[in-house]
Amino acid sequence: IGATGGSGATGAPGASGATGAPGATGAPGTSGSAHPDLSVLLSAASFRSLRGKPVRLRFAVSGPATVTLALMRGRRTVATARVTRRSAGRASLIWNGRLGRRAAPRGTYTLVLSAVAPAGATARDTATLRIG
Repeated sequence: IGATGGSGATGAPGASGATGAPGATGAPGTSGSAHPDLSVLLSAASFRSLRGKPVRLRFAVSGPATVTLALMRGRRTVATARVTRRSAGRASLIWNGRLGRRAAPRGTYTLVLSAVAPAGATARDTATLRIG
């Protein structure tokens, strides 16, 4: 059995150790697209045309992009047209009014205008086309 008594005095703290080598630098993050908020806007919500006549669709795009027009009848794409814009601004796209070799039949169609920027940003707008 040992003797009990008070604790002894605490010694002085020791010297701190050497600093370790720095870690490796992380990889850089990806850079954002030049136009993260790309937008495209048709000039009207609906258009009219006569059977077999060309249709000029005016639109605006907020940056450089490839703009594609898809003419839809129900869920089916019946015609497409494409234009490449090198800068933001107003532009137009002309569809010849034909489906293959024949004039497009009378009726109501949906126009889907899609834009894709070089960095991958996308935008879309829709309108109605009535052919009479």
